[in-house]
Amino acid sequence: LLHVTQPALSKTLAEIERSIGEPLFERTPQGLVANRAGAALVRAARNALAELERASAELLGDQHAGARTLLVGAMPTSPLAFLGRAIARLGRRMPEVNVRVVEAQTSQLLSQLVAGRLHLVAGARVRGANPDGVQVIDLFEDPLQLVAAPGHPLTRRRSPTWDECIAHPWVLPPPGNPTRAAFDRALRAQRLAPPARIVESLTTDLMVALLAEGGAMNLMPRRLVAALHARGLARVVGGGHAQRLDLRYAIAAFVGEERRDDVAVQAMLECLREVASQS
Repeated sequence: LLHVTQPALSKTLAEIERSIGEPLFERTPQGLVANRAGAALVRAARNALAELERASAELLGDQHAGARTLLVGAMPTSPLAFLGRAIARLGRRMPEVNVRVVEAQTSQLLSQLVAGRLHLVAGARVRGANPDGVQVIDLFEDPLQLVAAPGHPLTRRRSPTWDECIAHPWVLPPPGNPTRAAFDRALRAQRLAPPARIVESLTTDLMVALLAEGGAMNLMPRRLVAALHARGLARVVGGGHAQRLDLRYAIAAFVGEERRDDVAVQAMLECLREVASQS
C-alpha cells in the first residue's frame, strides 16, 4: 500500500524499536504480532491519523459549508446492488451528505473502522473476526447459488452431475477467506471432489468476466445472482449442488462505538435495514 519494499520496512521498524528502547513486535508462524508496547504505539498512531483526517475533513467542510462525507466500507463480494439502493435512499433523505465507498478485504475494513477512518462497513459477517468496540447489526442472510454464464453448456442441462460441474474452471475466494473455508469444509463433509481448476479472486467484475470468457463457474449470493441474471450475465446451474452444500452469506453492518450517535450513520443504517426488509 505504501510502495515500500520489505527490507526498507524492516529497517524502519528496527530504527523505531531502537529509538523506543524495546521491541514492538513478536515473530510468530502467522507473521509479526504486536506485543504490549507495540499495541500501545499502534493505537496511538491510529488515533493521530484519525485526528489528522478529521481535521482535513473540517477544513474541507469550511470550503463546502453544510456538506459532509460518509465513509462506507464495502467488502468485495458483498451485493453492491443492495448497498446502492440504500445509498440512493439516504441521498433522498439527507441530500447534504455525500457518500464515499471504500472496497477492501474484511480485516482491512474493520481495521479502518476501529481507527476511525470509516464510519461504517457493510458486508459479510465473519464469526470470530470482529474486533472489540465494534457493533454488529445483522441485515439478512443469502444462500449461495452455483452459477455460470448464460451460454455455458451446463445451464442448458436440467441436472448436471457434480463431476460435470467440477470439470469446468471455478472462481473461488483465496484460502483463508471464510467463504472458501466453509466451501472446503462442505466438500469434505459431503465427500465431494474439489474443482480441478481454480482461479482465486474476490472481485465481482473479474468473476463475471471469467464466467463469460473462461467458461467458469462460481458460488454467489442469491441477491447478487438476481442482479446479474437481470443484466443477462449469469444463470443458476441446476442439479441441487448448491443446496447440498448449504452455504450461506450473512450480510451485516459494522459500526464503531464512537459512531453510534452519528446522525448520518444512523440514517444509513436505517436505509440498509429498510432495503434488507423489502427484498
